[in-house]
Order: sequence, then structure tokens, then C-alpha cells
Amino acid sequence: EAIDKEDDQVVLRVKHPYRGEKKSKEMDESKMDVEDSKEGPDSTEDTKEIPLFVKRENNRLSDPLAISIAFNLARLHEAAGRTLAAIELHKAILKRNPAYVNSYLRLACISIDCGALNECAGWLKIAAKTSPGNPEVLTLIGNLHLSLNDWAPAQNIFDGLLGRKVPNVEAYALLSMGNIYFANLDIPGRYAKHLGYAGDFYKRILTKDHANAYAANGLGTVLAEKAELFKAKEVFNRVRETTGDTIADAHLNLAHIYLAQKKHPEA
Repeated sequence: EAIDKEDDQVVLRVKHPYRGEKKSKEMDESKMDVEDSKEGPDSTEDTKEIPLFVKRENNRLSDPLAISIAFNLARLHEAAGRTLAAIELHKAILKRNPAYVNSYLRLACISIDCGALNECAGWLKIAAKTSPGNPEVLTLIGNLHLSLNDWAPAQNIFDGLLGRKVPNVEAYALLSMGNIYFANLDIPGRYAKHLGYAGDFYKRILTKDHANAYAANGLGTVLAEKAELFKAKEVFNRVRETTGDTIADAHLNLAHIYLAQKKHPEA
């Protein structure tokens, strides 16, 4: 047997079609050979070839609850490293529900993780048309610009998100703005200004969320840039303690501090 997929239907095809029995002849089923049956020339009149062709409609993805389950299953595939399975399931969801933005976002994230930036941009473009002004879509578009070092477009996006004061993306937008300014310290005549802006954005996050390790790590880099090595080292050590060494940048930054202090074994 073989299974063919045709759009939203599952088709079962039987390799060898079933041949109907002669009405005038009793046959021993245990000895019957479908393909090699040898009957007289006149047997074709009473014997009819009946192909078995079964279709089963699959309308389950039209149910909102089923969509959520399918999406969660796709996320499990992603977490388990079954990228192709996740992609196919997200595409199946979108085929039935073209307005399901979360699957567009996941396909964009998978694409960028695989280094397919053009494909990521394509999915985000569709998501932006499907849900204009969606904060999560705009955040990912901003991230794509950051990965390409397109600072100005990224800054415009995150600055716009801050102006809208969307709670679930505000901290991330602040962090991204701080990172943008810190990444552009080499612009002539802007060093002190950009360094100050970066520190201010990180502090704004920590004012509302003292446990934000990414903002703390950013503030540590600002302190290190100002040559306040002792304070910076304390910050990076605290980040390591609170995150369980899950933020790699904190390790790297701490190593730089030790190098600056000429503590090479610790580095």
C-alpha cells in the first residue's frame, strides 16, 4: 500500500487492484492468487476489475483547538531538533488558516536559525501584511535588521515600539536600543553620547525588573567601557550566579575584565 497526499486529503492507494469473483464459480480463498489467476477466455465477461481508492477528508485543522495543539506539536518538533517536521506542520496550519501569525513567526525564526535570512525576510513580510502593526512581528523584523547591522531601520522599529508602550515587548525594545547605541560607539563625535544612551536604556529596564540579566550584562559592558573594572566584574559575576552560566556573553565579558587586569590564569 502507498499513501499519497493531495492538498488537504489523504489518499490510500492499493498497489494491486481487487478483481471481482466469477459468479458461476466457487473459489477457494486460501488458494486464490489475485495477480496470477488464470481463467478461461470467457471469464472476462463475468470478472470485473475494481480498483480500491479511499479518500479521507482532513478538516481537523479548521478547529481552533486543533490548531493550538498542532502549533504546540510543531514547537515540540523544533525543540527536539526535528526541523523539517516542524516546518511542514507550520505550513499545514497556514494552509488551513492563513491568518495564523504565530506560525509565520516560527517559520521566520527557524529560517534565521538556519542562516536563511532571505527566507526569514519573506515569512516576516507575509506576517506584516497579515497582521499590520503586530508588536511581535515588528520585533522580529527589528531583530533581522540587527543581525544584518542595519542600525537605522532597527532603531526606527524599536523606537516606535517604545512609543506605543506595549508591555510584553517594552523591555526587549529598551534592551535592543541600548545594544544599538553600544554597537555604534565608534561614530566620530558620538562616543560619550552613545555610551550614555546605552547605559540609560539598560538602567530603565533594571528599574522595572531588577532580575533582567540581559540588561545587567549590558550595563556591565558600559561600566567596563568606562574603565570601572571592579564594578563591571561584580555585575558579570552576579549575572553568572543568577542565570546559572546560561548567558555566554557574561563569560566573555568577564574574561575581558581579567585580561584588562592582567589576570591571565583567571581569564
